[in-house]
Amino acid sequence: MRKGADKPRVAFVVPCYGLDLAGGAEGHCRQVAEHLAERCDVTVLTTCATDKLSWRNSLPAGVTFLKGVRVLRFATAGERQLLQFHAIHDRIFTTQLPPEQEFESIRRQGPDCPQLIEHLKQRHAEYDAFVLFALVSYPVIHALSVIGEKALLVPSLEGESSLYLHILDGVIRHARHVFYNTEEERLLLQRRFVLPHGLGKVVGIGIDPPVETEPDPLWAQWAERLEGRLTLSYLGKVEAGSGCDNLTEYFLRYIRQQQRDDLRLLLLGSRNMPLPPHPSILAPGRVGEYAKDDALRRTTIAVSPSPHGSRCLATLESWMHGKPVLANACCRVLVGHCLRSNGGLWYEDYAEFRECLNLLLSDPDLREKMGVQGRAYVQRGYRWDYVVAAYAGALNAIINGTGDTKDTESCLAPLSSVSPN
Repeated sequence: MRKGADKPRVAFVVPCYGLDLAGGAEGHCRQVAEHLAERCDVTVLTTCATDKLSWRNSLPAGVTFLKGVRVLRFATAGERQLLQFHAIHDRIFTTQLPPEQEFESIRRQGPDCPQLIEHLKQRHAEYDAFVLFALVSYPVIHALSVIGEKALLVPSLEGESSLYLHILDGVIRHARHVFYNTEEERLLLQRRFVLPHGLGKVVGIGIDPPVETEPDPLWAQWAERLEGRLTLSYLGKVEAGSGCDNLTEYFLRYIRQQQRDDLRLLLLGSRNMPLPPHPSILAPGRVGEYAKDDALRRTTIAVSPSPHGSRCLATLESWMHGKPVLANACCRVLVGHCLRSNGGLWYEDYAEFRECLNLLLSDPDLREKMGVQGRAYVQRGYRWDYVVAAYAGALNAIINGTGDTKDTESCLAPLSSVSPN
């Protein structure tokens, strides 16, 4: 730790950061940074972008403070040119690209932020440790090569094809400390890079129990339409990439074949795809905490249709509310969660979707039991006191130069007293 400092100075590096980025690596990073802010002098190094598709600069560069965390933003070099990116990226699977073209593919994937990278090169000695979120991103790949031994890497993989770029073989060797989100992510990385079996540990995210919030009058009209109905609920971006196209198709096919006019599909999240104009599909858009919690209380079955995911936060939140989950079998992480928790079923196609739904809708006792088991799973493994202690241990190992993550000779302030759930 820097001489004379009261707290260790820890930098978080993440492609984008903000309150509106609730999911993915960005939401994970923000929650961890906020929970560590009492123990560390935290600075988030990020871009001025909030749109992960275009990387368009939408926020001013410079220092701001967000919920007690110092945020230093750097402008991206420009918006992502998707046609140029795909022209290079698609060739990865047909030929062996030279290293310079692989780096160009990563640069175009973005965010291309030269000032952030220069800050890491010139000022990295000012920080005692780094936490890097999202391995397959241009700033994090550069950060690993500059400050590898001072970094805790949180890969946050969601099935990226870019993971198979050969240049990553050398980059990943700089990581001495790794936190995987799930056992499935750990196995994927260890197999892909032939990593030592003992490298890193599985440390997820903390899930807060529901709390009372101020009622949302705008939610009342939607709640009224759910009253007395069996409800399938989805939390997340309403887009084809999240499996919502198949979900809406399967749902409409199901209620038509089974003649279920008592069933509703509730889609909670910003919408980036057209939806069939059907009265049984409700899409209020992105909602606040009160509406989300009330919707989950009214939920019969939570659905997780995405084929990708590294945390599957919405699934964990649904279990915290005691709801059974119906998940896409293409997502290894979702299936792993269901197996470990005994809190859900999964489907590969419409026939399995139909049979799983028939079983869950016909057996209230099974739904309740799965919900109880899901809640116990989250309370057992996704507590913030455990997560914060794990990060503190890893950061102490980095700062003290030890080879493990045990919290010895702590440079960080002790944990606040937290009652186990």
